[in-house]
Amino acid sequence: MSAFDKVAAPAPDSGRARRVPRRLLGLTAASAAVGGGAWWWLRSTGAAAVRPVKVMAEDPMGADTIAGYQAVCSSQSPSPGVLSKPSTVWLRHWFRDDAVAQEDLMSELVDYAVEHGWAGGEYSLPGAWESSRQDQRLDDSLNLLISLVDDVDPADALHGTVRVSLTYR
Repeated sequence: MSAFDKVAAPAPDSGRARRVPRRLLGLTAASAAVGGGAWWWLRSTGAAAVRPVKVMAEDPMGADTIAGYQAVCSSQSPSPGVLSKPSTVWLRHWFRDDAVAQEDLMSELVDYAVEHGWAGGEYSLPGAWESSRQDQRLDDSLNLLISLVDDVDPADALHGTVRVSLTYR
């Protein structure tokens, strides 16, 4: 046997040598998958996560008291879970003052919104005012709708109120 044949012939333990890179590759792939999953979980639900409900509650239009008027009713969407599909998150407050006409109350709430950085959007009607703005902490815009509630039964507690609704999609 020549020297060339000895070099070209596979070593008896070469199967073991080939398994090490495969194991290393498998461990690297598994580590990347686990690490990536942990990063996604911490980013989306952990301490570093930005929750739209928190951003809405910190907004002046998400407060229980706006322009000196106390909300008579409040409602909030449930926070989406870790594995749930993305959904619309909302925060709503209804305001009423028997000493002020409903239209005047709505006008005061709109003025308060404009003073706090909200600007009138393209879709504004006499009974509804809409605006949206970007928050640095969120991926998409936050929407504000201020509207008269006159489409419910007059005996309903919400009849004659002004609804302030913040939504995030």
